[in-house]
Amino acid sequence: MHVIFDWDGTLARKDVAEEASMRRGDSLGVAMDKEWMREAQKTHAHYKVNKDAIEKYTGITDEKLKTIMMTNLFQLHYLAVVNEWKDKVFFEGIKDMLYTLRDEGYKISIASTIREDIIKPSLNVLGVEKYFDSVHGNNASLDYSKNDLVGMAVKNNGKAAYMVGDREEDMVGGRSVGAKTIFVTWGQGELNDKSLADYVVNSTEELVSILKNER
Repeated sequence: MHVIFDWDGTLARKDVAEEASMRRGDSLGVAMDKEWMREAQKTHAHYKVNKDAIEKYTGITDEKLKTIMMTNLFQLHYLAVVNEWKDKVFFEGIKDMLYTLRDEGYKISIASTIREDIIKPSLNVLGVEKYFDSVHGNNASLDYSKNDLVGMAVKNNGKAAYMVGDREEDMVGGRSVGAKTIFVTWGQGELNDKSLADYVVNSTEELVSILKNER
């Protein structure tokens, strides 16, 4: 059985991206309140603030180049946070869940709009890359949508039985490839259109139970 997981807010604590984003703001000389950042991450509203700071500092106006520069800074700080936090990167029960699923023969992939060259080194530092069959993340200019990345996971690993995530875009991505969708409440925790999720879970134990019962 192939199961696709989102990364940020699903496997990894959303606090990691939040901390990396705060540090990026510091690098650019932009003060960002943590509460504002938490809200901005839900819609990526902080991107404009970062790009405006980059344009002011460098004179660069090309949007694609500004995105690359912005995500390069994010990559630097994200990997630094992962290196500092180690196992604290994961939500409670995640590593045990991955071990259980892998031990029982599940095929596991990641589809995330975070850059692939952020996720893969993170998995290596955390010693969990062996649990995943493939990782599908964005490029430096963030050209891929969640649907694109979920499609890549299916192309490389075969039909997906489930898509697991903490955002509505994860549910939409799962449905785009005919997968059942599981929304986890420990991430961003907002599901306005409840019809998008086949299941809503509050713990990794609930998640594993659903996967095992329908295998």
